[in-house]
This record gives sequence, C-alpha cells and structure tokens, in this order.
Amino acid sequence: MPEITDIQSKIRSTIELYEKLVRLESHIAEIDSNLSDSYARIKSLDKKLDSELKDIEALEKVGIKSLFYKTLGSKEEQLDKER
Repeated sequence: MPEITDIQSKIRSTIELYEKLVRLESHIAEIDSNLSDSYARIKSLDKKLDSELKDIEALEKVGIKSLFYKTLGSKEEQLDKER
C-alpha cells in the first residue's frame, strides 16, 4: 500500500505542476497582449510627436512679424476693415 500512496503523491505533484504551467502560460499570453498594445500606443504617440515637432519647426521658421500678419492681417487690411 505505501507504493500506492507514493504514486498518488507523485500524481498530485505532477497535476499541481501542470496547473501551474497552465496558469503561467495564461499569464504570459496576457503579458504578451499588453506588450503588443503598448507597442501600438508607442507607435501612435511617436507619430503624434513627429507631427508636433514639424509644427514647432514650422513655427520657428516663421518670424514674429509674419506670425502677426498671418494672425491679424496686414496694417492695410486692418485699416480697410475699420473704414
């Protein structure tokens, strides 16, 4: 009879190891999914960052005087509006 309990003990430990393995595989799949989502978000944010950088560079190229003209219009246009 001691052999049966020994075999039962080995079967139980094997089942426990198998269940741990199944849980670990599930956890790894979840982590992999989160990692993929994170990479997609990084890619999206990188594109947005590039777009914002281009906007900043465009603003830096424009002088303050032309920025005011673009925003407010020229002095002559303003006078025409007032008339």
